Amino acid sequence: MTSFFNPKFSKDFPLILNNDNNYDTIIQVGENEDIKEFRAHSVILRARIMNRIEKLSDILKLLIASDELLLEELCDYLREYLTKERYNWIHKDFVLVFYTVRKLANCEFLQNYCFETICFDPEFIITSFSFPSLERDINCCLGLLNYMGIKQTSSLNCDRNKWNNKDYEALKETLNEFIPLIRFTNITFDDFNNKVRPYKNIIPNQIYEEIEEFYNKGTTPKIILPPRFNSKIIKPKLAKIILKWINKEDWISRYKFIPIYRGSIDGISNKSFKNKCKGQVGSLVLIKVNYSNKIFGGYSSIGFNSIEDSLLRIYNDNHRFYHSSNNFIFSFENDEDTQNMKISRVINYDKAIYDQPHNGFNFGYNAFFMTENHCIINNYSCNYENNIRTETIYSIEEIETFIIYNDDNYDTIIQVGENENIKEFRAHSVILRSRSPYFVGAFSSSWVKKENDIIIFNKPNVTPNIFDMILRYIYSGKLDLTEKLSDILKLLIASDELLLEELCDYLREYLTKERYNWIHKDFVLVFYTVRKLANCEFLQNYCFETICFDPEFIITSFSFPSLERDMYYDLLEREDLLIKEIVAWDYLIIWGIEQTSGLRSLNCDRNKWNNEDYEALKETLNEFIPLIRFTNITFDDFKNKVRPYKNIIPNHIYEEIEEFYNKGTIPKIILPPRKIENFNSKIIKSRLIRRIIEWINIEDFWISNYNLNLIYRGSIDGISNKSFKNKCKGQVKSLVLVKVNYSKKIIGGYSSIGFNSIEDSNLLLIYEDNRRFYHSSNNFIFSLENNEDIQNMKISRVINYDKAIYDQPHNGFNFGYNAFFMSDNYCIANNYSYNYEDNLKTVTVNSIEEIETFIITE
Repeated sequence: MTSFFNPKFSKDFPLILNNDNNYDTIIQVGENEDIKEFRAHSVILRARIMNRIEKLSDILKLLIASDELLLEELCDYLREYLTKERYNWIHKDFVLVFYTVRKLANCEFLQNYCFETICFDPEFIITSFSFPSLERDINCCLGLLNYMGIKQTSSLNCDRNKWNNKDYEALKETLNEFIPLIRFTNITFDDFNNKVRPYKNIIPNQIYEEIEEFYNKGTTPKIILPPRFNSKIIKPKLAKIILKWINKEDWISRYKFIPIYRGSIDGISNKSFKNKCKGQVGSLVLIKVNYSNKIFGGYSSIGFNSIEDSLLRIYNDNHRFYHSSNNFIFSFENDEDTQNMKISRVINYDKAIYDQPHNGFNFGYNAFFMTENHCIINNYSCNYENNIRTETIYSIEEIETFIIYNDDNYDTIIQVGENENIKEFRAHSVILRSRSPYFVGAFSSSWVKKENDIIIFNKPNVTPNIFDMILRYIYSGKLDLTEKLSDILKLLIASDELLLEELCDYLREYLTKERYNWIHKDFVLVFYTVRKLANCEFLQNYCFETICFDPEFIITSFSFPSLERDMYYDLLEREDLLIKEIVAWDYLIIWGIEQTSGLRSLNCDRNKWNNEDYEALKETLNEFIPLIRFTNITFDDFKNKVRPYKNIIPNHIYEEIEEFYNKGTIPKIILPPRKIENFNSKIIKSRLIRRIIEWINIEDFWISNYNLNLIYRGSIDGISNKSFKNKCKGQVKSLVLVKVNYSKKIIGGYSSIGFNSIEDSNLLLIYEDNRRFYHSSNNFIFSLENNEDIQNMKISRVINYDKAIYDQPHNGFNFGYNAFFMSDNYCIANNYSYNYEDNLKTVTVNSIEEIETFIITE
């Protein structure tokens, strides 16, 4: 079971939960024989923390209970958790998920998600173990057929060769309402012959006759449903009309739509359109205009941008046009309009597309063009027919672009793999070029050869299963990821080589957010892989940051002794490595022994070493020992674990260590202690945390033992007295940071007893007019000039301990009766009451830009 904390509160609460020292609460859970005690910290429970459950059935039970108990935030989180972080669970056991959420009245979002997910990728459900048990009403929505029908018909066996007429009749009765939902025109003739015709007896006569007419004579069906089409702008029946306009002689079943751009997702601008819609490929653009049902669109057989120069025509004033004889623009009155539609075909083929850098696209010199979030149709140049000319400038509500291609007309064969693991893939060069700059260069170089006008391309360094995933992604934008880390890394390498930037970004995010445990389990494999990729800096940094935050998972791993020298050096060199220095020393010795020939596992007993063994180890670790922060090692550990290796430590370093322990002399050569980095702040840099921790405990040199856990951030939780009090309550060591508006200035305060809902009555003191104060001798407030300032920082410690915290209901927090306090989205530090030192008194009322609160634990 892994830990979870709602990001609205903190990413670091698991650090507290995993420390069951100093608990003050025992929770007894369950009944009869299924009872367990949990130890916890009441202050954290009040800040609302929970564990992430790693069983789908338990998550669904939790969702049902949360829905019943009206825990709206928890319900929302669970829905988001299932759909974003555990969507693979929905794939694996869809029926259980869908049965559950259909019973919840307030779960419409998750119900719709299930339907949309299946409609986008139905194979995961129809190939699943639970598919045959799918209820009829669900199946009717999905339009799925054969296998389910056999399983749902009690008298049938799976071998069709043994069926009689009664068996066919029974299956026909089962599937009677489902068969009309099949889009038969989207089935190739070969598949029809081999897979549909054998079931002729179960297909209604009028449907079967239309299928035969369609395949034998090309007759357009009237009863059979048209192909499916995924657009938010027009209905499928309009897509059928558009495809007829594209090719009057070839019916639409031969064509497929690939969505490549949607304004509501990718942004409505010239730049976003050009980035997504480039390359010489048949393309369709659709625009829904604002404040109207009207729809405009255009088809270009050559695409809109980045078109090959062979089609280029340059005119006076350097106007650039591209040639096409198939382009057209059109309009519909609404998303189902078939009565009032208009089409204007290109008539000046040499000016079909105008290459205008300040437009997203431009048909025929302003016949129909996009300029940022507006579109215009005027056709003053008369390069297209003049059927839909208008003077109106339309605001774009939604815009979509699709690549359109004929599934049969491939022109590329890609031979992938080597030796016995070789496979051929058939593809369309226009699709590959439009999706990847790699193929633009590859197909125009000496890497390829042509046979009968078919491009033959070899890619031996990619395995067939990896290339199959990439090709599916290029064509559909969908990705079915393997559950093997090695394959994910191979996919990342191939995507990097093929310049599939979006896929690389997705894989990096997938590894770091959804499969971060894989990195922990086999860090060396991951890091070795990503270090070789030039465009993988983010994942490289993620690996370093992950290790620095929790280095023990790598140094205690099986692969640690084989860590490369430069990788280990980079790791030990970092100031943000969160490790006890004696542990770093212990594992450096282990690593050094394994890296030194003559030692290793055969000679790891130091008591048996001679001078040559020490010299060999010294040579191995010569550049590493100066990276150890010896001043962060206690004297006992130094005496027991470091001094025995005196012979491998350079003399000048060892002398400084002895001076430090014997006389307290501050070292000049030895590196200073590492800074604290397990700290997630948008207000100050981590280097300042060391100073704040030193202020908290002046005598504690070993500050690396402190953890700071975010519980409140104004930009997430809201900046107000109420939100602060709701999140920051309880008697717990707390730090508040405030970034003020229109300035780099930062003001903060530390309270050893918290800010609100302090329960210890021994700390409470009530004065005249019923003013309530709480006692603390450790509190202080401070100011910084900016988020890295260590020169001009000011601190004011509490001097009237009995008035350390003022319990003022109209403030979020209040140090010492207005020494430093929050009033909704403002903060003030004036200290008129002089309950704190007077080092940062100001009369300024500061507007709060950001505010954060951290719980501090040791």
